[in-house]
Amino acid sequence: METEGAISQVEYDIYTAICQQTNLFLFHRPDTVFNNYTGDNPFHKYHNEQPRFSGAFKYKCLRNKGMIEDYEVKNTREWRLEKRFQVENGYRFVSELERHEFQKARGIFTLSRVGFSESCDYGLVHIAYSICGYYLLFHFNGAIWQRQMYFMSYVV
Repeated sequence: METEGAISQVEYDIYTAICQQTNLFLFHRPDTVFNNYTGDNPFHKYHNEQPRFSGAFKYKCLRNKGMIEDYEVKNTREWRLEKRFQVENGYRFVSELERHEFQKARGIFTLSRVGFSESCDYGLVHIAYSICGYYLLFHFNGAIWQRQMYFMSYVV
């Protein structure tokens, strides 16, 4: 099993923070489903000549040295997720669904790997849902990871 570059517990802590602090999605529902593997913004893969972000979000990301570069390196491939993050009413991975459940699923969330600043107190992550995606910027305040900003990456 490959362990170099494996998803760290700190990344799982940020995944938990996404589900607890982000009201962009209905994580309180008991039918939350996540992809088994991490994934970058699917539209950036095919339109990588376009900048990922703009405005204040881009400025904030650029101010945190090394964060975008760490994000880019970690998201060059998919990584298998483990059930090491928390969602209010639980969640399942796609692989845990029966065929009839998969067809009835309201959507599937895909998380990217987290890119960290050189100081390791800022983290950049992408979350994709069936019809939209967001980049989220988190800051570690010494006790917990808190969402600072978000930037919509796409909507279908």
